Amino acid sequence: MEKHLDKKLEKLSDKMMQESGLEKPSFNFTNAVMERVEKVSANQITEYKPLISKQAWFVIAVALLPIAYIIVNNSSSSNSNWFDVIDFNSLFNYQFIDNMFSVTVSKTVLYTIVLFGLMLCVQIPILKNHFDKRFEV
Repeated sequence: MEKHLDKKLEKLSDKMMQESGLEKPSFNFTNAVMERVEKVSANQITEYKPLISKQAWFVIAVALLPIAYIIVNNSSSSNSNWFDVIDFNSLFNYQFIDNMFSVTVSKTVLYTIVLFGLMLCVQIPILKNHFDKRFEV
């Protein structure tokens, strides 16, 4: 049944191809298309604006540096409570919140977090430069 249907479709397509013939584009087809492309690309140039400006990155860095300094300097023992640096008890007197901020962090985890943050700060400009070069025209 399918072979019969396939043969009918093949005969129909062959007949349509013979009747339609070859179509040829106009003499200046390529030039006309290229002119339109140039007009569109010239009209729609977008200027790159970063989502986070350089001033905002500077403010973020200035805000994170003291936090990293406090974390590194207050990790004298292997199980330091680095949430104890900030006194949250005066703001909240709930047992749940007291238990939540009594988390102990080992030096290894603390160093891992700091190094991860540093590596992230190093890799972002490198990747940005890579993608800027890749998308240059």
